[in-house]
Amino acid sequence: MMILHAVGVLMSLLGPRNIVLQVDSTNYCTSGVTASGVQTYIGEAAGNVWPFGTVLKILDGNYAGMVINIMDRIGAYSQLDVFNPSCKGALAYGREVIEVAVVREGF
Repeated sequence: MMILHAVGVLMSLLGPRNIVLQVDSTNYCTSGVTASGVQTYIGEAAGNVWPFGTVLKILDGNYAGMVINIMDRIGAYSQLDVFNPSCKGALAYGREVIEVAVVREGF
């Protein structure tokens, strides 16, 4: 967590361009209203390091090429939680260390 905090500070100083991070990722399937006030949707994710509205591109793993928006907050045990409308699919995903690129910092 300390490393991700340092990355967040670095992002605020240098801006988000060309930042690639390795993160521990999971899926969640609970639909409803996110912490930012929007309904969950495919392409929405939860994370505590980035401001709401931050756009990330997943560079490898099961979701390689997917662009996601941070619109929710996450509990413990993961750094990035990607919404999956299928609970079966979310369980099958399990946990994966992936690389993400910051496309645009949020609001």
